[in-house]
Amino acid sequence: MGSMWWRSFFALLALAGASNISCLDSFRSVTPLSVQDKHCLLPQLDALVDSPQRFYFEKIGVVVGYEILSKLGEIEFTFAVPTTGWFGFGISEVGSMIGADMVILEDGPNGFEVTDSYSHGFERPVADKLQNWQAQSISHVSLGETCLGQTVVTKAVLRRMMKTCDAEDEDLGPQWMQNYFVAAYGAGRMNYHGQVRETTSHYMYLPEPILHEEALQAVEVDVLGPSIRVPQGQTNYCYIKVEIPCDIKVHAWAVLNTRNLHHMHLGPLEPELDFPEQYQCSSYNAKEVLPNSLFIEMKAGTYVLEAHFENPGKDAFDIQTGFRLWAANSDVSADKAVGITSIKGVWRDVLPANHIVQKSFVLTQACTDTLPAHGTTVVGALAHMHYAGKSLKAYRTRRGRTEMLFEQRGFDFNRQAVIYKSFKLMPGDVISWTCTWDLRNLGDKVYGLSSEDEMCQIFLAANPPLPFARATVGIPGPSQGDEYGVCGMRACFDLEECSTLAPHSNEFHKIELQPLTTEEGPQRELCELLVEAEATPPVNNWIFPQSISVRTSLSCFSSPFAT
Repeated sequence: MGSMWWRSFFALLALAGASNISCLDSFRSVTPLSVQDKHCLLPQLDALVDSPQRFYFEKIGVVVGYEILSKLGEIEFTFAVPTTGWFGFGISEVGSMIGADMVILEDGPNGFEVTDSYSHGFERPVADKLQNWQAQSISHVSLGETCLGQTVVTKAVLRRMMKTCDAEDEDLGPQWMQNYFVAAYGAGRMNYHGQVRETTSHYMYLPEPILHEEALQAVEVDVLGPSIRVPQGQTNYCYIKVEIPCDIKVHAWAVLNTRNLHHMHLGPLEPELDFPEQYQCSSYNAKEVLPNSLFIEMKAGTYVLEAHFENPGKDAFDIQTGFRLWAANSDVSADKAVGITSIKGVWRDVLPANHIVQKSFVLTQACTDTLPAHGTTVVGALAHMHYAGKSLKAYRTRRGRTEMLFEQRGFDFNRQAVIYKSFKLMPGDVISWTCTWDLRNLGDKVYGLSSEDEMCQIFLAANPPLPFARATVGIPGPSQGDEYGVCGMRACFDLEECSTLAPHSNEFHKIELQPLTTEEGPQRELCELLVEAEATPPVNNWIFPQSISVRTSLSCFSSPFAT
């Protein structure tokens, strides 16, 4: 089910801290969290790096130091790696190898080789047409006797531009609050890394979030449902009622008990979701911390845990799952509150098999005119599709100028995470987005919540929160080509019901505007000039044979925590 894929970030939606300590104490944490082992060489490797800032791949033992050289527009990385063979490091859109901008280091017969590469799948990365990584120094270093015996490691100092204007590269500028990175290594020349791989994230331009359990005297609480029986079948959605006994402000969260769990969401109980039973059935990240003391606030009341289970074995199983929340017991300024808005495009036609297919949607001024006069800052966005999803691009049009807000060039159904690129939304802005699906080896697809169907959805986390929690656009009207949208609380789970209501309800609005997805502006023009000067035919190596484009204009619809 696509619309509720809020993984750890939209677990955000979940909750937010509390001033009532006695109430918080009533549901303190009781479930142990798993602890990841750290590589035994980390202290010795860390001592080799003298960069002013650093982060770690703790499981596989890689230390990454870096220095931002603002005057040069470059970043200098220092890597300490427990191998004398090959090493791969990637800047990833959401922490997957799909869509990763990578550099590969190998010790060849003629010395060290550094190759700027990219990855569109789980396969050997491809050399980029533009080589943007420059080696400053590379050497093997003996550590003597260590936990691994006599040990020789690799130390490498490499540089690259923050913004390369290469379509296969990820920018490393301050507009990203947080970046995702991947790493792997092995012996000899580059080959399959097996389990010697890891993903991490890091704030390069902001202070790393303070652990609120220390700085804010946070209380750990568990929102845990009862033990449930997940029925047979590969895909199941289970809805579990839970009670939040007091108002809370949550600054960090983690998922508990993740067997076969693809994603999970916590949102308020609404009429469209209500059910008499305690539960009803039809991958996650480790602990996540919101930056800059931001929090998500939830009021006391009845909530629903929605868990999406992907079970390859297809046998029924028992599980008890939920969220661990770190809720501050100190007073927190209300202006730090973050809200999550789901914006989805819907359609009635079929996405045809054996093609690359696109659909575009638009959230019009009918929705954004309700934004506060000073606007809102989006601190993170998440793209959501299903198995056929290939890429998603989102744009903002303001006073006739269209700019890209964010993109995910390599969508990975099994690794959906927040893109922490901040941007401003103002009253009257128009938001357009395009989803691309690869159906060349798949059958026809229709819109639907099942993982075997498809979706085209974005989630925006904003401070202050957007005035609508859900938006649905592309709702087909009674006349051919008519489309409607709605912003507010309505989830439109039943597309046919919303299609019938739309022409007769003031809650809905008719969409007259086509999606605006042609980016313009000085920055885009400058990058195009730079690329033309350095490389011939397109640097972007995405090729879509047998492609078919289906464009749909849409508008807005809303609900606070689910779709």
